[in-house]
Amino acid sequence: MKIMCFIRILIVSILTLLINACSTYNDLFDKIEAETKFQPIGGKPIEALQGKGTVTYVCASDDKGTFYKFENMNVELFSKSKLLQAEISGSNQTLVYKDGSKVETLLPLKWEGSESGDGNLSLPDVLFSVSDVIAPKGSKISGLNYVTRYGTKGGIPNFPCGEDQIGKVFKVPFTANYILWK
Repeated sequence: MKIMCFIRILIVSILTLLINACSTYNDLFDKIEAETKFQPIGGKPIEALQGKGTVTYVCASDDKGTFYKFENMNVELFSKSKLLQAEISGSNQTLVYKDGSKVETLLPLKWEGSESGDGNLSLPDVLFSVSDVIAPKGSKISGLNYVTRYGTKGGIPNFPCGEDQIGKVFKVPFTANYILWK
């Protein structure tokens, strides 16, 4: 009887240790949670990053009136531990990863208002496809197919451009979450 009781206690103890080890494993290695509806079907998340940047606009006009014309975007993408992992820049939104890998263009596939709840003053959340991935063998982004920008806050001017501002450049800050997908 005592041996059976000892074996049961031993088995329960081992199972408890295994369960705790599994939860510690997830804490040690970043588990990527896709917290957005802008996910590619069948996509596998590679990395989740936090972005901070600016969108550059020029106040312009045509026969319909004045408007903000998109010129450029510059975003730095950081890991959860605040290490710079990649940058997105230019009108084509070229992504350059820390190992020198490069995506020539992010192409919007699906978008709508930001899930952040910031309304009309936030850039839309977007699922992008990628074109021309140039990555060395073993690069984390080798095989990258999609990029999601979601939870965007800011990036849209908070006042209309007027006739007296035509030609002026405006840089509007924003933050967003990004997920890189295979």
